[in-house]
Amino acid sequence: MRNEKGQFEKGHNVPKRWREIIGKITRGKKHSEERKEILRQAMLSRYDKFGFINSPEARKKNSDSKLGTKNPMYGQCGFLNPNYKGGITPITKRIRHCFKYKAWQNQCFKRDNYNCVFCKVKLGNGISYNIDHIIPFSYILKTLKTWTDEFNLDLYESALKFEPFWDINNGRTLCVPCHQRTETYRRSALNFKYEY
Repeated sequence: MRNEKGQFEKGHNVPKRWREIIGKITRGKKHSEERKEILRQAMLSRYDKFGFINSPEARKKNSDSKLGTKNPMYGQCGFLNPNYKGGITPITKRIRHCFKYKAWQNQCFKRDNYNCVFCKVKLGNGISYNIDHIIPFSYILKTLKTWTDEFNLDLYESALKFEPFWDINNGRTLCVPCHQRTETYRRSALNFKYEY
């Protein structure tokens, strides 16, 4: 585990027993002010040696060199970006993070006056809350997918125009414990059958 200089090789794990012993020795102890100054000077010399600390002028120059069209990644979004993987963001994530979805959530919160509709507790002050879909999100999405496949339409664009997603009467404000007790919470939503 050690090289010819006596140093530990990369990837060496300190045994658990040693860690416990070192922890007992060092627990609760603090460095003296002299020791802190020695460590600070060593860190600064290391930074100066390897160039990690730059002067304010050097930082400004470095920042300006990467602004706007000078930045090598300027304008490279979507399929132009070298990290682009073909638009693999799941449709559920795209819908749930779009502006229209956030606006729908806020409308539901305001309508319910930020109260859980089951237990009537006022939300906030450390109480987490959710918007529950009465007709599950997955069921609405499944309905939309069959419709878009039939007419060869873009799923995301169709979702933005699909009224059942944005129907305020399909949402209700719930605290997390009440939401977990609903019959359409997470995986149980897959068994949902809509009755007209």
